[in-house]
Amino acid sequence: MNEEKLTTPLLIYMACPSRMANQADKFQNLVVEQGHAPLNPFRALPYALFEGGLPGRKQTLEWCCRLIDVCDQMWLFGISAGTLLEVQHLLDRGRRKDLRDFTHIYDDEVDTRRFELDRILSSS
Repeated sequence: MNEEKLTTPLLIYMACPSRMANQADKFQNLVVEQGHAPLNPFRALPYALFEGGLPGRKQTLEWCCRLIDVCDQMWLFGISAGTLLEVQHLLDRGRRKDLRDFTHIYDDEVDTRRFELDRILSSS
């Protein structure tokens, strides 16, 4: 007899700065190991074709926010202007409980950028 999982698998938006995109496989594996499905924006909207291409950064971030809306949770792996915008989008929808913060584990720049995230979180 197969044991049922105690939790339902979730669709996880992986918020990660472009400076950390080379670690996306590690983050993706973490999501999968927890029994969930990762939505990696760098794979869904490749930089060269989208943010660095004709649509540009603003349009690409708008599409990323639409992807966040269909995901069950956002897992934050690093802090940047783009990921802060994504976090703010999640908070604006009253979804603070859907944010999991891994920046203290994976982001080498967390000490210099953490105040920006704390400011956003405290105002929500």
